[in-house]
Amino acid sequence: MTNRFISIEYDETSGDPEYKGIIVSDLRKTVTTIMTGDVVADFATMKEWCRSNPVAGRYMYSSSVDHFVFDAPGYGWSTHEDGSDQLVRVPAEQTPSATTTVA
Repeated sequence: MTNRFISIEYDETSGDPEYKGIIVSDLRKTVTTIMTGDVVADFATMKEWCRSNPVAGRYMYSSSVDHFVFDAPGYGWSTHEDGSDQLVRVPAEQTPSATTTVA
């Protein structure tokens, strides 16, 4: 069984975290990297890539995924109508933990 881990790479040392990309890896190596500069688009691309590349184990988010959402202003979680998580842009007045349903 092979598990794969999804992480968001970003520079968290600045006041406004700088997004770098999404990495899918196993315990030994990077399997794929998605780096268009748009974290919302990259997250959707990563989900599609995972659906198209099934493994005997499972795909899991590393803590960096949640950390990015809470560290970077303007992002939050949403639930797609199919029940899956989505990373979305949120208005500044909403809290990072606010969730909505997206069709």
